[in-house]
Amino acid sequence: MFDPSPEQKPQTPNEQLLVGLMITLAASLLVLEFAQDFQPAKLSFFFFIFFWFPLLVLHEAAHAAMATLLGWSVDKVVIGIGRPLRAFQVGSIAVEWRLLPLEGFTRCCPTNLELPRVKNVLIYMAGPGSELLLAALILIAVGPNHLLHSSENIGMIALQTLVATSCCSGIMNLIPFSIQTPQKTIVNDGLGIILALITPRKKYIEVLKPMLRGDRQLIEKNHNSSHE
Repeated sequence: MFDPSPEQKPQTPNEQLLVGLMITLAASLLVLEFAQDFQPAKLSFFFFIFFWFPLLVLHEAAHAAMATLLGWSVDKVVIGIGRPLRAFQVGSIAVEWRLLPLEGFTRCCPTNLELPRVKNVLIYMAGPGSELLLAALILIAVGPNHLLHSSENIGMIALQTLVATSCCSGIMNLIPFSIQTPQKTIVNDGLGIILALITPRKKYIEVLKPMLRGDRQLIEKNHNSSHE
């Protein structure tokens, strides 16, 4: 949780045009495909895309909620990648929406040295765990006899796709991997869980040093003021 994805510079007009043309072409091909021999099951593709964004919000919100619950500080939550579109505050947390809602990150840090490895693991697990929990709750509520069988009902297809998307995202995030960028190495939740377990205690101490230094300065300032 210490090393979120890097900031992305705004796209150039040429890049925006290229992306727009690719999206238009892909959308046109999809429309042609769906127009021929339409079947309700084909709507699963659109449901998958539609559900990805709210699940991404749930994923990052779960990271932030778990960190707050465990007493860690959360200063930023980013939804999406690419050019920033909107920024706002939720309490003390800065939230930023970006152009492409494909992934995101939650930036937090410990506030003390009480079980930092365990807390870090729980924070990493909260994101994919929330998605898998949602899938399990839907399965229990609807029942496997209905949810796990093919259906022509659009509502049932939507629920099936939501469960599939939740499981897909949750499992993908638990498979350990990293991405190397010029600025840094970005780890996903699965690899983050592993690294959190083996992170030396001194790493957490280094993260806490600036905060502890600031607290000491504030205490000294208040102490001096009280004697004036």
